[in-house]
Amino acid sequence: MVSVKTSSGTVSIEDEAVRILFSWSCKNEFSLPTASIPIRCLSSISIRSHLGTKYLVFSTTFQDGSRSDAKLTPKNPYTLPLPMLRKKAADRFVNELSPMLPVSPLPLPESLRVARRYKAKLSDQFKSDGRIDAFIGEDRTTIILYVDHISDGSFDKKLEGVHAYLANGEEAHKKVSAGRVLALGVLALAAKKQVQGSQFVVIEGPDFVWTVEAGEGLISAAAKFAGKVNNAVRQYETAHQISATLAPPNPATSNLGKQLEQLSELHFSGALSNAEFSAAKSRLLGI
Repeated sequence: MVSVKTSSGTVSIEDEAVRILFSWSCKNEFSLPTASIPIRCLSSISIRSHLGTKYLVFSTTFQDGSRSDAKLTPKNPYTLPLPMLRKKAADRFVNELSPMLPVSPLPLPESLRVARRYKAKLSDQFKSDGRIDAFIGEDRTTIILYVDHISDGSFDKKLEGVHAYLANGEEAHKKVSAGRVLALGVLALAAKKQVQGSQFVVIEGPDFVWTVEAGEGLISAAAKFAGKVNNAVRQYETAHQISATLAPPNPATSNLGKQLEQLSELHFSGALSNAEFSAAKSRLLGI
């Protein structure tokens, strides 16, 4: 197995993919604990210099058209700073990998994209800043629960349709493999799904699944957090149902009701025959 150590982590070639295992100091910087780049998605690999620092650069295109090497910085998971003593090893790595690169690389699947973690910024639809609780997993992945949404530090998701529960590695892996959008925990899950006693907090929504490993000492806290999530979801959905019930009537719907009432009165009085009433009613209802 060919590998090279960088300041951000260890890079290796495994099963037709480049795998970057981020160092402990970098894990909290990125949305996934490791990066896996299929070789078929790589357009180039190179060593570049910027502001006196040499970087091992993996160039790929994401599905939105942006590029992984748009900015050389230690905070980019695809541009890895090289210690001076690792330059020769990095050269060997580049020479080994370059002949494997495809002529027509594919875009990197969105589920494999690693992003830098930013402090959650609330969009206009998330006006509340009321934090209820947070859960910090075995790998320091953090999920924050608010009164109207849940956040992993990179993405905010409304609570509507969200469900939280505990699952062992195999059960959680089945959920992840069902084709949902996965933001967290996929590589830890793949590595530990067969380990007896491994438990995961699964946060499942209409368009995403997040998994966070809960070590033996965190299972009780994980269960309490899942309970708080489900309770917050119930409160959120109940509040929205009440709001919908109390919402003012739609003017168009109210006008249609009045017109149907007038038709019924004309029909009852004999001014409209059965056929005329049915035809007029169908026109109003768009039937």
